[in-house]
Amino acid sequence: MSSSELTQQSPVQVQQVPRKRASKTTPISYRIQILIRFVVALFGGYALSALLAVVISLAFKNTPTSAVMTATMLAFICHVCVFIWVFLQHSLIKSMMGVMIPLLILTVIYLGLGGTS
Repeated sequence: MSSSELTQQSPVQVQQVPRKRASKTTPISYRIQILIRFVVALFGGYALSALLAVVISLAFKNTPTSAVMTATMLAFICHVCVFIWVFLQHSLIKSMMGVMIPLLILTVIYLGLGGTS
């Protein structure tokens, strides 16, 4: 075929097939679970990291400046790890227990180190 024959041929028409829109709506219970996980990660992570910072500061009273700096840095890491943990677990109960159990353990350690209740 020559180029003149190619230009004389009619162009191929492509028909557009109408697409069906898939209605993907997430159930409200799933959205509530995500909200609960976010609240647990935000406030539980804050409580856990703050309590960890206090416990570390109380544990190393001999060097207060180093203890506070170390506790603050570890508190930031702890808060990030709590966020990862809460959204990593498949079960909402496991994610909540993963925050509550360390909170209880740190509270016992805090009271054992002479913290005021």
